[in-house]
Amino acid sequence: MNNNGKTAQDERCCIVNLLNLGWSIRKIVKYINKNAYTISREVRRNSINGKYLTHM
Repeated sequence: MNNNGKTAQDERCCIVNLLNLGWSIRKIVKYINKNAYTISREVRRNSINGKYLTHM
């Protein structure tokens, strides 16, 4: 997976699946090898009512 500070669609799908399984942001970061700030920002920007959406 790329490591350029952006999240690809396949990474977003992975993030939403792992969040639905109850994984923490830290655990997801280690799994997909991205910066913690990038992932937390991605989730924060694309969440509505606490639910992360991949299509935003």
